Amino acid sequence: MSAIRRHVFGHRAVKSVLALILALGIWLPACAAQDQTKGGKPADAQGALARVNGKDVNEADIKAFAADQFAQLEKQYEQQKRELLEGALEQTIQDRLL
Repeated sequence: MSAIRRHVFGHRAVKSVLALILALGIWLPACAAQDQTKGGKPADAQGALARVNGKDVNEADIKAFAADQFAQLEKQYEQQKRELLEGALEQTIQDRLL
């Protein structure tokens, strides 16, 4: 009985994970494109995030300042995405072998 429950749950979990990946794959690029074109201007031309001593601080300044952290974050994201896909693949294979 628990094998049947595990099989059904595993199959549902794989479908849910794959649906989530698909949804994020469509939604995130759309959001990025929308952010870049708000008001017909590139994101950097929209104005400052802050003003310090009369000088604007924009997103490009922040990205340059924190470039190492952004690179590390991107590596972590890619690693977690790869692990998720590998886990979903392994589960799918196990489900089909049962």
